[in-house]
Amino acid sequence: MAQNSVVAPPMPSGREPILRPEINGYEPFASYRFLVRIGNVPVGAFLDCKMPTISWSTQEVKEGGQNAYTHELIGQRKKASLVLKRGVAVTSVLTDWYRDTLEQRVRRETVVVSLLNSFYDPVITWNIAGAYPIKWQGPKLDTKAKTIAIDTITLSCGLITVEDPLGR
Repeated sequence: MAQNSVVAPPMPSGREPILRPEINGYEPFASYRFLVRIGNVPVGAFLDCKMPTISWSTQEVKEGGQNAYTHELIGQRKKASLVLKRGVAVTSVLTDWYRDTLEQRVRRETVVVSLLNSFYDPVITWNIAGAYPIKWQGPKLDTKAKTIAIDTITLSCGLITVEDPLGR
């Protein structure tokens, strides 16, 4: 058996077990099993959850007499957005939140996104404080399509922290 591999459970077909890669003692997790909450309220099933890209502005500083390299100093974190896609619903916590924003009643909320393992236990959780809706995109309606209507909501992100519920 290859080093740094995990043997999958035997397949019902009797085929050979599949070797799955293990990275530094941890098995990679599936990206399709996740939970989104606003505060402590689960807000439904999402088809897609695009996590924020976190980056910082930098400033290049040239040191007199040093021609081999320049220094790069870190500045402020750039804006970050969380994008959620789901089937259109008549009403939900998310829809009500967006309506409030439309009516100039902006409420900042904590959004919690948890990646789940195969037992639906959280393996990593992102806490996004001070989030609020900044964009909504309605569904594409097409009489020839045989798909569900999808809407997309983009949330501006405040402070983003990461926690490991398993304490690793």
